Amino acid sequence: MTLTVLRASIFLLLILALAGWQLMFPAYGQTVVFVAAQSASLGQTNAVWDYIRQSVEAKSPEDRFAVVAVGEEAVVDQSLSARTEALPLSSVVAKHQTDLASGLRLAGGLIPEGSNARVVLVSDGEETRGDALEEAKQLQSRGIRVDTIHVTSETGP
Repeated sequence: MTLTVLRASIFLLLILALAGWQLMFPAYGQTVVFVAAQSASLGQTNAVWDYIRQSVEAKSPEDRFAVVAVGEEAVVDQSLSARTEALPLSSVVAKHQTDLASGLRLAGGLIPEGSNARVVLVSDGEETRGDALEEAKQLQSRGIRVDTIHVTSETGP
């Protein structure tokens, strides 16, 4: 009897493994990727950095964040981490074009599957390349919330 139960259990586990069965555990904390515009239209403003810094200071200990800098191209400025403070933006991007769509796409690639996630686009909204709205829809179709924070140059347009 014991041998039959053991064989049946092994057979069941083998079938589940071949079917790609996975245990899913609830995600604790939130994963936030900030997409920070660094284009020339923002001039020398600190508004983007200030927003990110304040948001990270207010996060819960189990929350993780990353920062993507965007100009003509998008680059990871700070990788996904549970650090308690954000470092000042240090990536160098070409500032004469703004491709917010590539920043959103890169942000989506940093988010692990099954995460409680959101992307926060911190920008003046001046997009010269790509289609940020389409990329935001793609993220939302994956269950990733997309928020926007509008900032302006301290010296005006």
